Amino acid sequence: LALIQKIEGAEVYTIICDNRETASAVVRTLSLMGVSLKLEHLAVADYIISERVGVERKSGQDFNDSVKDGRLFNELFELKNNFVRPILIIEGDPFTNSNINQNALYGAITSIILNLGITIYKTSDPSDSAMFIYQLAKKEQSDSKMEVKLRFEKKPIEISSLLEYIVAGIPGINALRAKNLLKKLHSLQEIFNADIGDLMDVENVGKKIAQEIYKLSRFKYQKNS
Repeated sequence: LALIQKIEGAEVYTIICDNRETASAVVRTLSLMGVSLKLEHLAVADYIISERVGVERKSGQDFNDSVKDGRLFNELFELKNNFVRPILIIEGDPFTNSNINQNALYGAITSIILNLGITIYKTSDPSDSAMFIYQLAKKEQSDSKMEVKLRFEKKPIEISSLLEYIVAGIPGINALRAKNLLKKLHSLQEIFNADIGDLMDVENVGKKIAQEIYKLSRFKYQKNS
């Protein structure tokens, strides 16, 4: 109950929220907590905390779906381009009732962290997400005195270049090896699902690098790791 009550005596923090989030319990909870919400149709991010902090929120199911249809990396690439401190909230467990291969999920998560440099924070439910977003606003607007930003530079994304960028973030993979892997295996899902033998069939990918890719794609993600 404390999570959905106005925090008495606290400063009023301003958060810009994408108007497509208005039906979510996160927005309702933030409003009950006394946050000043500015609803806008945002091209980038779901919540803007300050000039440097933008937050994308995905339910576990939406995370799965956006990995599968390719939306996720487009959205996160824009998030990274527009904010110094981009954050992805995964609300709920993306591995429960997943409709895609588990290794592809691990691969997506590790790529987001290692290649895009985006912080992932896992929450249990909308109230948990709202409290985390509130604390971000408190830290930025009260302690750091950062202003809220509503200006973006949305650049066209060449998907093949984005895929090369993601794969090249794997330890031991340079731009040439990234291109070779994608030419041979065609997609991130195929790369992360490949066995060591298939990876070694790729030009300039030896046993050591193949083992590294195989191990990384099966690494168990842990909250706050």
